Amino acid sequence: MPRLKKLHINHASSAVEIGQGAFQDCPVLEALSLSGEVGCINGARGFNVFRLPSLRCLSLGNGVAKYFRLESIRHSRLLEHLTLIDERPLKSDPSDLNLLELNMAAWTWTMPHLNTIKLSGRSALAFKFEWVRCCPSLETLDIDVMTPATLRPNMKDIAKGPCGESLRTCQLNFFKQVVNEECFRKILETYCGRVVQLKLTIHDLYSPAQWDGLELGLVLRATKALDSLETLTMFLGRLNIIPLLKWYDLVEGKTCEETGKITWPPTVKLKKLCIVNSDGTFFRRYRQTDRDSMDMDA
Repeated sequence: MPRLKKLHINHASSAVEIGQGAFQDCPVLEALSLSGEVGCINGARGFNVFRLPSLRCLSLGNGVAKYFRLESIRHSRLLEHLTLIDERPLKSDPSDLNLLELNMAAWTWTMPHLNTIKLSGRSALAFKFEWVRCCPSLETLDIDVMTPATLRPNMKDIAKGPCGESLRTCQLNFFKQVVNEECFRKILETYCGRVVQLKLTIHDLYSPAQWDGLELGLVLRATKALDSLETLTMFLGRLNIIPLLKWYDLVEGKTCEETGKITWPPTVKLKKLCIVNSDGTFFRRYRQTDRDSMDMDA
């Protein structure tokens, strides 16, 4: 199909098989979206490398992403949006899983137009923050399942200096692990220095009560140098938020039900950062009292 530009197949069955020469006769294909329990002629070896020079949007869902070879991306230099979702259950530490089944090669090539990266489940296990340096146009990064290896900074790449000049929105989902504050700070300052919205969540295999690896104080210290950061979203709890209000000088904003507008106490000077306490079902917004500014005025 030499003129095919868009192909979307959702909830495919195993009757749909993808063979060795898949899409090689689609040189102008710009958008490819596949999901479902498709068959793969190569079996566990996965798909052959796709060569789609015109591709701009690639979305592979459950049942398909597990066969994808990341090396295919280097042959789609016009790619703008990349979504890989493989939500097979993670019942143990993901660092123990066999990454070979992900068919993920090291990402060393530059993708000048890539704007969005969304990786979920097992597809996220091979993610490295060094990828951000290879994607100068990246604006949105959504990684659902962060492993200890992901949060171990590559000091050779860190030494190259900050990157991610276009990155504005970053969402990171952590598997159960203890976060090293210094490593986390280096990663954020190097790759997320221009981020405006940062959302940190915990893998749904665990409840917040089971995990003490990420707390507000650690995050505030790790993000202190992120001058562009305006919104930080993380779950602080419903009841245990009360002592945090005092410890971190938090002031709650009041939301108008009719307009959704947030108002803050006019007599208190507050820092710019809005801290959103949310578990996905409720939202509370807080800002810290700007003690430094108040001391200067005094």
